[in-house]
Amino acid sequence: MLKSTLKGVFVVVIVLVCLILTGCSKTGGELYSLEEAYNKNLLSREDLLNVAYYYNKENGVENSDFTPKTLDPEVLSSKMENEARKAQKKYLEQSYKNVTLEDVKVVGYYGTYNNCVVVLFNSSSCITSDILFLEEYTIEDVKFFNFTYLLKVYYKE
Repeated sequence: MLKSTLKGVFVVVIVLVCLILTGCSKTGGELYSLEEAYNKNLLSREDLLNVAYYYNKENGVENSDFTPKTLDPEVLSSKMENEARKAQKKYLEQSYKNVTLEDVKVVGYYGTYNNCVVVLFNSSSCITSDILFLEEYTIEDVKFFNFTYLLKVYYKE
């Protein structure tokens, strides 16, 4: 009887340890600038060209020499949008107090490339140093027009 009780306790402990270890690995994703994501090989040059196509088109600059891949998914899921918003909120909390998730909005979606979701944020309650618009910004030879650093890459393994 004691042996069977010890076996049962041992099995429960093993199961709990496994659950804890696998649960701990499910953390949120990371937020990167486009350039950081490219330099870490999270985005390819082809991915950058696609992002630039959709971003620039939204800003009134079309590239008729490039045929982009269709956005897949075409629309960002609310689950992935919320994960990206939480990562941006966490980033903003490093500099600002009282940031809420409602303050962080995704106002543009420029595609998902492997595990990278490229989005444009708007954070209504904060004036951040990230709100900088550049007439032209180049990564390698890929040009972005009316660029803002609020264009970010949410990466989740």
